[in-house]
Amino acid sequence: MRGTSDAMLKYVYDVIYNAHAYFPCTQMPRMGTQGVLTHEQIADIMAWLLDPESPVNQ
Repeated sequence: MRGTSDAMLKYVYDVIYNAHAYFPCTQMPRMGTQGVLTHEQIADIMAWLLDPESPVNQ
């Protein structure tokens, strides 16, 4: 767990929204900038990723 500071929340959101801004050679699509996911869907993914009880944090 890296915490849930404002800086961490912004980083996680930005990477999901447009991973190419942080990792230019990534194969991850630009989820937000290409309209693949809405802001609400990105928020749902973030909640799942950052929840201590989530399977990804076990």
